[in-house]
Amino acid sequence: MKTFKLIGMALVAIFYCVNFVSCHDDEEVGGNYNELIVGAWVTSYYDEYDEEYYEVTTTFYSNGTGITLEEGQTQEGGDTFKWRISGKTITLTFDSGASSQATIEELSEHTLIITGRDEDTGETITEYYTRK
Repeated sequence: MKTFKLIGMALVAIFYCVNFVSCHDDEEVGGNYNELIVGAWVTSYYDEYDEEYYEVTTTFYSNGTGITLEEGQTQEGGDTFKWRISGKTITLTFDSGASSQATIEELSEHTLIITGRDEDTGETITEYYTRK
């Protein structure tokens, strides 16, 4: 009986250690979103009208501003914005007055995956970015 009690206590101790370590990692990653997102991110989309794929680069600066440039566009033609992250929600407020919110599904050194709603259709859209 003492053996079962000892094994049970050992399993409980291992369980708490594993949970403690995994929670620590989750909090650490979440706290780094503001740092990890800084830089240039690239995605592509298919234009049904032109029947071509286009590359879009979105750059997040550490001062809370950014710019989105379509393939071949210069800085002067880009869409500039201010950004902020709260929890897993990223909000972009464009200089044109429009704003957009999305949920960060994954953010690492090389990958950014966000989901949001299409304002016209109400559909959920997932966008995949890689660091440039």
